Amino acid sequence: MNKENKFTKVENSMINDENLPADGVITTANDLVIWNNNLHKGKILSQKSYQLMTSESAKSQHDVFGKEKMGYGYNIRIAEANGIQYFGHTGLGDGFSSMNIYVPKADLHIIVLENQMNENSDLFYHTEKLIKDIVFDSELIKPSPVH
Repeated sequence: MNKENKFTKVENSMINDENLPADGVITTANDLVIWNNNLHKGKILSQKSYQLMTSESAKSQHDVFGKEKMGYGYNIRIAEANGIQYFGHTGLGDGFSSMNIYVPKADLHIIVLENQMNENSDLFYHTEKLIKDIVFDSELIKPSPVH
């Protein structure tokens, strides 16, 4: 979407051989739930490999996940919101943007697949971040009060 809020055809692809595995995936939210369940519940990686993937090997900042640098494992963000750890990643390219988050404590998936991408980079992932923040402030994540 451009400055006049008009949709325009992608003329030059952002997807290349280097980022194809991340930005060239075509999928559905349902397929990503299946992927997440298999990945995070021990059906794809060994426990040792999963532990390496979800352990910090670098620090990285991404606005969807916060303003501070946070842990980055083997191609997955290790983040925290409201004291709850979660794992996530985003994707962007050729008019599309996406976010895939898994919250182990709540066994919850937050998946947003957007079929538009603003030309203004300050607005990349704007909708995804809003949805993530709403879910993290909801009862879906917060533990129920003890009575």
